[in-house]
Amino acid sequence: MLEDLTNTLLADRLLTESQLQRAQEQARRSTCALQKVIVELGFVTEKELVEAIGRRLGVGFVDLDGLTLDGDLARLVPEHLAKRYKVFPVSQNGNRLTLAMSDPMNVIAVDDIRLVTGLKSRP
Repeated sequence: MLEDLTNTLLADRLLTESQLQRAQEQARRSTCALQKVIVELGFVTEKELVEAIGRRLGVGFVDLDGLTLDGDLARLVPEHLAKRYKVFPVSQNGNRLTLAMSDPMNVIAVDDIRLVTGLKSRP
């Protein structure tokens, strides 16, 4: 996964080979995660990193700063599930519910929300 992410950053020209090498050296010395070091060094922003991860995983990115939350939509997912899975609904189109999730690969969360809401849920 990490190699895939760095390849995506390189392919998208968000990161150069020399920046990657510098970040890898610092990550080894500090025992910090490479992704964190890349952001801390200012090579990419956290938003650029998250967008790259989303592209790599095949899921969209939702900028929560520009999002107006719909209370009725938010109430579709019980609070205990929203907190447990760090998830909330961002849109509904018919019987499809689109979720903002901290871990879009958490199929258990998607399945639980589908069972509770009766809607086809997707990250």
